[in-house]
Amino acid sequence: MPSELYKLLLGWIEASPHKANGRPADPEVTASVVSWAIFGAGVRWSRDGAVESEERFADQVISVIDEGLHL
Repeated sequence: MPSELYKLLLGWIEASPHKANGRPADPEVTASVVSWAIFGAGVRWSRDGAVESEERFADQVISVIDEGLHL
């Protein structure tokens, strides 16, 4: 699962017009970090017994990733 997510994200990052804006990390590093962040968040949500709704949790995860990527 993380490798498929990595490939998807890498393609998206490489096609992004923001690529030339001087991201501090290579696209491969960024895709790796973000894919594992998403995967890890899903594992956490699953293990915690879904304390909150999927939508609320997903919104929080996306917010953290969005801030980190400065989209």
